[in-house]
Amino acid sequence: MLNRWINERAANNESFIIAGDFNHNLAYPNDWLWQLLTNNSEQSVALITKATPADCLVRSKRKPTKTHQFRQLIDHIVVSKDLFATPGKQTVFNKQDVLTRQLSDHCPISTTIH
Repeated sequence: MLNRWINERAANNESFIIAGDFNHNLAYPNDWLWQLLTNNSEQSVALITKATPADCLVRSKRKPTKTHQFRQLIDHIVVSKDLFATPGKQTVFNKQDVLTRQLSDHCPISTTIH
């Protein structure tokens, strides 16, 4: 369904941004979900978070006094290539805040669109 929406935007020369929790590493080489999302629109779509390092610390579910760091980013920003977007950036929470506050288990990702 999202692939159809992307293809419709590309066919109509409409700019778009898709950002959110994909719960999946779209930047993995030859990733099946990225291929599915971009089928027939590979030339008009960019994964802005492709090279964004996964530096986010989260509180461990099993050991609440410890932190955990995921190896791969699962939150992504996808844009139409006609937009100039800076590489994705992950805002990392302070370790003490992770351990003492009720924070999300995802760190925010951002880009600047010109």
